[in-house]
Parts: sequence; C-alpha cells; structure tokens
Amino acid sequence: MKNRFHQGMIIPPSDLTPCGRLTATPEQFYLSACDDADRLKNEMGLAGGSTILDIGCGAGRLPIGLLARRLPFLSYLGIDVDSGRIKWCNKNLKTKDSRLAFQFVNIKNDRYNPAGKDLFDIGISGKKFDLIYLYSVFSHLMQGDVEKYLRIFRASLTDFGRSVGLDQ
Repeated sequence: MKNRFHQGMIIPPSDLTPCGRLTATPEQFYLSACDDADRLKNEMGLAGGSTILDIGCGAGRLPIGLLARRLPFLSYLGIDVDSGRIKWCNKNLKTKDSRLAFQFVNIKNDRYNPAGKDLFDIGISGKKFDLIYLYSVFSHLMQGDVEKYLRIFRASLTDFGRSVGLDQ
C-alpha cells in the first residue's frame, strides 16, 4: 500500500493502521496523532528537554502528532513488536527528524508477533525517560506482562518522570 498525506504530514498506509475510527482515513489518523501529542503537552508536562518512550508505537502516530504540532522535546524512542511498522517508521519518520528513534523488540505477542520470543526484554535497560506513553497496550496483555512492564517503568523513569497508559 501507498503512504498517505494530510496537512503536509506523511500518514502510514491503511494496512499499517488497522485501528478503526481513529485511523480509517488520513484525516482521522492525523487528528488522533495530534490529540496524542496534545495530551503529552497538556497533561504530562512535555517540555523541550523531555525524553519520551512510546511503548507499542505502532506506525508512529505519536511522533507524527509531535511533529505536526511542532512540540518541543529532546528525544523520542518508539518500540514495538511489529517489525513491519518499525521498518515503516525508520524509513519514513526517523529520516525526517534526528530526535526520533524506533526499535523492534522481538517479544511474543499472539496478535502482532506470534513468532516472537517468550523472553521479556524491551531493550531499554539502563535508559531513563521523562515520559513513558502507552496507547492500547495493556488491554492486549496478560496481568503478568503488565506487572513486568510496570517494574521496567519504575526503573526507567527519571526522578520526576511520568507514565500514562490509555486504552481504546
């Protein structure tokens, strides 16, 4: 499928954005991306020095919103278990802004990465973040995996860092 565009921003092909009403059209994807970015600014204290970790970044909705809104931040790391979405982000978003990084994590997920490893490692050991963002992640996990994420977050947040998990 081909990339789409809205308001001058690149939007992933529809086969990479199967989230229904939030992403069905380029305009809906764009507005949803901007809403996510606004949430970080207005509710999470996003600032020019903020380091962001986006768990389950998918096809880059949050960074598209950050770029569309021209919000200040120091760095962004998006991780996901879907290698196709990470490849798209690296090809189409990382090249547009040096603050963006995307990382595939080969963790087993029945829906998005059934051939992944059972070993739970999201590849951020020793890194610290001001904001940890999850959108529609915990709803796809078993309680034990949620607990693993929360332990990782505790160790990965800066002293005044914050995390938010939203589910659709």
